Formats: sequence, C-alpha cells, structure tokens
Amino acid sequence: MKFRKSHREEVPVSMDDTAPSAPEGAAPAASGPNDAPADPAAPRYKFPTWFDLLALVGLFVVIQLVVAFVLLLAGARMPDAAALGSADETVAARAHAAAAQFNFYAYPLTMGLMIGLTLIYRRLRGGNRRLGRYAVRGLNPALILWGMLLMAATNVVLEPLLQLLPEIPDFYGRGWRALLLTVVMAPLAEEFLCRGILLDAARAKGGAAYGLLFSALFFGVIHFYPAAVVNAFVMGLLLGFIYIRSNSLYIVVILHAFNNALAMLLLTLGYAHTTLYELMSAHGLKMLYTVVYGVSLGIFLVAGYMVWKTIARLREQEQAAAEAQESGRISVLLR
Repeated sequence: MKFRKSHREEVPVSMDDTAPSAPEGAAPAASGPNDAPADPAAPRYKFPTWFDLLALVGLFVVIQLVVAFVLLLAGARMPDAAALGSADETVAARAHAAAAQFNFYAYPLTMGLMIGLTLIYRRLRGGNRRLGRYAVRGLNPALILWGMLLMAATNVVLEPLLQLLPEIPDFYGRGWRALLLTVVMAPLAEEFLCRGILLDAARAKGGAAYGLLFSALFFGVIHFYPAAVVNAFVMGLLLGFIYIRSNSLYIVVILHAFNNALAMLLLTLGYAHTTLYELMSAHGLKMLYTVVYGVSLGIFLVAGYMVWKTIARLREQEQAAAEAQESGRISVLLR
C-alpha cells in the first residue's frame, strides 16, 4: 500500500490505483482508482485520439529524417546495406562497426527529441500529465522470471508467422555500442515513451483496453518493417498488460532489455535469420521442437486469457466508477 497526500491528509491508495492526474485548473474530483469526469458524456482528457496516433508516428518519421540529415552534415556515415551483408568478413565487420557508431548517436537524439516533443504535444492537446508508474512490486524476481518465460514463449509462437514476412535488415551493428543501445538505451527510452507516457495517457482518456491497444499500436508501427511491426505489436500488448498489472515501469524495462539481449546474442552468434525450427531440425531435434512449441503455445494462450480477463475486469470497474460518479452528480443537483 502506498499513500498520497490530499488536502494535507494521507489517503491510502491500492497498488492498482489507476486514477489519472487532473489537468491543471480542473475542478477537484472525488478520489478513487477510476475517477470519472463530472460529466461522463464529456471525457476529461482529449489526448490521445487515433488522429494523435498518426500525428505521433509522422512526428517520429520526421525526427528520424532530420537527425539522419544532421548527422550526415556532421560527417557521419549511414549504414551500408551492401557492406553489412558482404561475404568478406573484414568488410562486413567494418560495416557493422560503422552502423553501430551511427546508431549510437542517432538513436538517443531521435528518442530524446521524440519524448520531449510528445510531452509538449500531450500538454497542448490536453492529455494526462503522468510520467509513468514505479511500484516496487515491479522488481519482484518471481514476476520478472514469469515475464521472461512469457517473452521467450511468445517469440517461439510468433516465429512461423514472422517467417512469412520479409526479413528484417540487420543494421544494428556489433560491438559494445550496439549492445549498449539495444539492451540499455532502447528499453529505457521506448518503455518510458510507450508505456509511461502514451499508455497512461490513453488509459486516462479511454480506459485500460484503449490504453493497451493504443500504446501497442504505436510501439509496433514505429518499428516500420512488417515482421518487426507484428512482433513489436504483440510484445507491446504483453508489456502493456504487465505494466498495468504491476503498476511499474521497472519490470517492463527489464523484460524489454531481456528480449533485446536475446536478439543481440543470436545476431552475434550468426543466427540472425535462422529460426529455432531450422536450428533444432539441423541437429535432429524435430520432435523436441514440437514439444517446445506446444508448451510455448500453451503459455501464450494462458497469457492471452489473463490479458482478456484483466481488461474485462478493469472495464467493469471503470463503468461502475462512471455510474457512481454520475449518480453522485445527480444527487448533488437534486439537493
């Protein structure tokens, strides 16, 4: 249980507190996990709408282009796709080192600008001001291990589908810069933006289901390549669900880092475009793969059921809170 101050009194708030922060200048509202606006017909927050989703994706594209242009003017070299895939190991190694260096400068500039401009845009559009939730329960080792198992199982389940889509170019680079970027910078920046800012803002406007879908869509689309979009969207749903259940950015950052570290390990070992099925089949382990896939599918389906049940429960709570708020408003008017 945590406490927040309200009119100089400490009011206990459960770990599942989902109350959005009221915009500055708004009239005080009754406290509670799912406070409804004074008039349920008029949402308290205007941001984000589906138009805002398109605007944010467009903003992200423009920022990437501007950052790339500035870096080119500064003398940086863009990753060379032909050299990255060269059969000459020396040429490929140099290209990967150059790609890692370019990305090491481009990514933090891009994400820093994106986060800053998103915060400004959210303020102008009248969105929730929350900057993420940081409950200590997000550091629970058992919860983290369960999340890692779920992420690994999801990767296995999605593999056959992703094989039907064009391969994702290997432009990440190699070395300590690439490792730091993918395992540290990306989880911190992307989780703060997608879960800490956008999911909370969308949830405050339209409820848990809306927040989960909005943040996952944005997270997926900004990965651009079809296979990456599908994978990131599904992972975004899982990370969003875990964020909602734990009320903590800590765990989703850790899980995001784990997923990226696993991908970087496979890239480093030369399995960038090798599926688990191909790898196990090459060693005569097709039957074992069938077992692994079956177990992974079971875990994935259980997780999907948990997501559905949680969202259904939260929607009921949100509707009950809105009805209670409306009932209280009518009672006040009739006095």
